Amino acid sequence: MQAALEPSHNQNVMSIAFARKHNISIRPHDHEKIELIQPGNGGPPVESVGMATLGWSRYVYTTGKDPLISVDCQVCDVYNESYMVFGRPFVEARGPLWAKGLQD
Repeated sequence: MQAALEPSHNQNVMSIAFARKHNISIRPHDHEKIELIQPGNGGPPVESVGMATLGWSRYVYTTGKDPLISVDCQVCDVYNESYMVFGRPFVEARGPLWAKGLQD
């Protein structure tokens, strides 16, 4: 599974197709207000259909000792099945772990 890294993007985003392809559960929003996502391609805002959470590690194969980052993503219905973008929330959460890893 790969994600594009876009530190200037305000949110982590994945497509419904990506979530389904990788069997990631989608939680519908628990309120009636529709979340709008600004796609990284500069296109018009699109609606979020829910949220998905996945665990991320800096290593492809984890030993169980490696810390996982819980990544919350907005899920939208306009991108293809390979679309996933980690934005600023991911970069900020990952920073301390990477800095710690450099000292190990």
